[in-house]
Amino acid sequence: MISEKIIKAKSDSFAKQIKGIFKKYGLDVEELDKKYKSFKSPDFFVTTKDKKQSFICECKYIFSAGVIDNGKYNVSTEDKGLATRNKGAFRFDSFTKVEEVIRGAENQYRELVKNKKEYKNYPFVVALDFDFFADSFGYIPRDIYKLENVSAIMRVERDHELRKALQSLTIDQLEKLIKKEITIKLPANSKNFRVLQNKKTPNKFRASKILKTPIIV
Repeated sequence: MISEKIIKAKSDSFAKQIKGIFKKYGLDVEELDKKYKSFKSPDFFVTTKDKKQSFICECKYIFSAGVIDNGKYNVSTEDKGLATRNKGAFRFDSFTKVEEVIRGAENQYRELVKNKKEYKNYPFVVALDFDFFADSFGYIPRDIYKLENVSAIMRVERDHELRKALQSLTIDQLEKLIKKEITIKLPANSKNFRVLQNKKTPNKFRASKILKTPIIV
């Protein structure tokens, strides 16, 4: 199984990564979880430099797609015993886990608003990342489990423009490009946020006004 030490380190690293991207985009980031220690709060309060747009963000990393061998091992790259496992049934719970994690994040938002009512009208966004085996971002329903407090779900997507450009090439062009028989100007490596926006929330997250080149789904 995955140790609590690994879980904490990976979760902290992911939150730090998201904070770094926000700062790189020129956003101001206040760490709510460090500011309010008497209750469980979301990670960040994020504001544009002109103070016109703000939102609350909680970062969640999902470690496992389920368990195998009656719970002895996690189906996760972080479970070092997975490769040596005995044969046994696989219990897949990634879809359930994603919903559970998002609902847990919403509870943190509720706790914040209950204790600090001044945050009530700000959009609440959950940033997700996944272990290789657990990635089920594409299966999150468009209504985000009917959670009106959750304004959006987002994840970091790497090299979106580069992949689109490569996918537009023919097989012949790709083969020639690999063999260096032709030169094609391709987009540089990049990081973008892929954002699933909740259309039913009263607190809309205006991703295009806050994030640099977001991918809206």
